[in-house]
Amino acid sequence: MKKFIWISIFTFFIFVFSLLFSQPAFNGTDPGCGGSGCHTTVTGGLALTPGDNLTVTIGFTGVQDIGDIAGELVDNTGTVVDVVNKTSAATFTLTAPSSGTYTVNAGYKKPSRDWETGSVNLTVTGLENAEKAIIPAGIQLYSNHPNPFNNETLIRFSVPQDSRAEMVIYNINGQIVRHLTEGRFMGGVNVVRWDGRNDSGQLVSSGTYICRLKTDKQQVSRRLILSK
Repeated sequence: MKKFIWISIFTFFIFVFSLLFSQPAFNGTDPGCGGSGCHTTVTGGLALTPGDNLTVTIGFTGVQDIGDIAGELVDNTGTVVDVVNKTSAATFTLTAPSSGTYTVNAGYKKPSRDWETGSVNLTVTGLENAEKAIIPAGIQLYSNHPNPFNNETLIRFSVPQDSRAEMVIYNINGQIVRHLTEGRFMGGVNVVRWDGRNDSGQLVSSGTYICRLKTDKQQVSRRLILSK
């Protein structure tokens, strides 16, 4: 009997703990909010603000003291293309890999664990004029987003015409860390994702890395900062 009572007390405290400390759970793989942190789907509070360079800023209106927030960006095939699984900031930003219409699933912790969904159309408006000027002159390697990054980042680059190019990540000692991509690319803006792993599939340590984009005629480099 005493054992049963202690088990019941322990179970009760685990339940209370989950209520107090859980947050919307977006895992970056399966679209939608799952787990103990997501109980109710609501509407009306999600605020989506499209920005430059295929970004959307996400927040909530009409909800006071919302606690931790989280969310994900999903393309029209149901693939999660960017995710923030927890932040205490009032808003956060997600980035799409290309122009298009995306679904945003986002949620908050308080006063109850709710989440909702919305739709946003994202374009390269912030880079459009610059890209039109840059593309005829040669290749361009844009700042990656986010930077610094935790587990993955998007790297955009442009080529003036259909070109063969390769992108390689180096450490600050000049050693090759990851061959990201190599092949022919369409003229215009292209996007590559780096998940912070080396060519052996192992996660690399925090630090500064160099991304080099090279074609037959040109090469450009940028610094990337991985911060875990």
